[in-house]
Amino acid sequence: MMSDNFRVFLPETGSGTPHGVQKGMSILQNQNPQEQPAESKQNSSGFETRALDVSVKDQPPVPPKDMTQKEKMAQIREALSMVNKPEPGEHPLRTHEAPRELPPLKKAGTREKRERNAAADTAPLPRKKTGTPGKQASAASRSSKKKVSAPHKSAPSKRRAQKQRRLTFGKMAGVIGGSLAAAAVLSYTIIAVVYQGKFLPHTYINALSVGGMTREEAHDALLDAVKVDDLTLIDHNGKEAVFSAADFSAAYSLSDSALDAAASEKPVAWGGKLFNTSEYKVTYDFSYSEDALKDLILGYDWGNAHSTDAHIVQTSSGDFDIEPETLGDTFDSDVLMAYVTEQLENGNSTIDMLESGCYEKYRAKITEADLLPELEIYNRFARCSITFDFSDRTKVVDGKMIVDWILTEDDGSVVLDDSGEVMFDVAAISQFVAQMADETDTYGHDRSFYATLDGWINVPWTSASNYGWQIDQEATVNQIVDLIREGESVTVDPKYCSWGYGYVRATDDIGTTYVEVDISAQHIWVYKNNTIVLESDCVSGTETDPERRTPRGINQIWSHESPRVLGRMEVQGYETLVQYWMPFNYVGCGFHDLGRSAYGGSIYMYNGSHGCINLPLSVAKEMYSITFNGMPVIVHD
Repeated sequence: MMSDNFRVFLPETGSGTPHGVQKGMSILQNQNPQEQPAESKQNSSGFETRALDVSVKDQPPVPPKDMTQKEKMAQIREALSMVNKPEPGEHPLRTHEAPRELPPLKKAGTREKRERNAAADTAPLPRKKTGTPGKQASAASRSSKKKVSAPHKSAPSKRRAQKQRRLTFGKMAGVIGGSLAAAAVLSYTIIAVVYQGKFLPHTYINALSVGGMTREEAHDALLDAVKVDDLTLIDHNGKEAVFSAADFSAAYSLSDSALDAAASEKPVAWGGKLFNTSEYKVTYDFSYSEDALKDLILGYDWGNAHSTDAHIVQTSSGDFDIEPETLGDTFDSDVLMAYVTEQLENGNSTIDMLESGCYEKYRAKITEADLLPELEIYNRFARCSITFDFSDRTKVVDGKMIVDWILTEDDGSVVLDDSGEVMFDVAAISQFVAQMADETDTYGHDRSFYATLDGWINVPWTSASNYGWQIDQEATVNQIVDLIREGESVTVDPKYCSWGYGYVRATDDIGTTYVEVDISAQHIWVYKNNTIVLESDCVSGTETDPERRTPRGINQIWSHESPRVLGRMEVQGYETLVQYWMPFNYVGCGFHDLGRSAYGGSIYMYNGSHGCINLPLSVAKEMYSITFNGMPVIVHD
């Protein structure tokens, strides 16, 4: 049985539990604290010993040679329990405390005795002598007197003793080595049990250390590590709308199997994890109320502007430029929601609505780029203008009107004809010409006229009237198209009908040169430039006979003939030769000479002409010479 003290290294934890057990255990035997204080030293048996932190008292005996393995292990466990069990009044084992010194071992005999024993051990063995038994006994008696505590042994006995000690130390070393291995296995197993249901050391999930955590603790820690951000939508104008995550129940979660891979590591593998790191990735599940989010988005005031197409405009300088298209506030909510869902699932909480494509359905149909080729064509007509002159007023076709008349496709491209010429909107041009004719045509309209005797009067248009200006609208439309294609600025007259020409093209197209016939006064005046150059009494058609009554109206002299036979016997029942004939309407009425005994007065009431204006020969002759075709003739009461 061993009587020397020995120390054991046990695992240390902060609380005295086996969580932090270190690898290995050392036992020192036959250690003298004074001779071997802290460093390792070889003892006489060849074992290396090391100072430990804990002194062990009452060391149990070394198991006898004939003990079974089970009994040996029981002895070792008992020894370990005694190591960890503190003495009464002592604190549990703490490795940071200074090792307690052991008392010196008791020595047998005095110093002189030890020296004599050492000398005896090293002296040569005495030769075997023959002699009497008495002498031998006497020698034995002397020998026993020299060493009382340890009888002298012969050399073979010492060798047998040394061999026995070596065998004993070998057995002890085997027992101690087995004990250390068993303790290490036990400690390793204890730690493995500690990690049962927990993640092993140096285990990371999504860069978060979860070593020593249970699944529930790791689950909560991973969810705490992520935060659901509020949703921010940025519209096409850069305006930001922020929606609280709580308002649409947004949250992250982990599936039941998310931690399976990390948790699959066996607890017995904890030792290898002290020097290696395991990293795992898990994907969070994101959930929210789509209906609530859609209500939030649709309920937000995004604005009500509509998209506009790009178009060509004329600048203040007269040139043309492109007004770019604009993007309105209307968007496709289904497209936006699909994009928002995708971005949220990818962890994006700031979303550019333009990138979602939600505006595409409502974008302008014509863009600035679409109109670049047309801009060159438009600038060809930038300084082109057509001015229609009506003496006291004009009608102008300017560049802006021309641009409006250029035919374009739905995408804004200019329509060209088979010869490559720009095509124009004839209907729009015709509308312009019709409006111009309505404002300037006098044919078919009543006149305001300043009568010599009565002042301002209204002269109605009648079926016999033929004086006035009338635009030939179809011919004028073609004229405008041709002038636009020439690209020049010009001043022109519109095309008029071949009949109905007048002399003056002002608003008052009668002007200051005309012939006035006052039926009630039976008198005529010839004005030139507001000056009366001829006047005379006359006889008009028979007023009481509707067939022979002179028609009132606005007329013009349309022919000069001298001489002329008026009427046909087979048609009118008469034929009359006159020297000067100046017809002024299309029903056969005109100025001519006719010999009468008197002119003027009331002759016209019952004895008038067939509708013509009868004049004395001298007056007819002079009138013939001072009038002209197209000269207005105003017949009024």
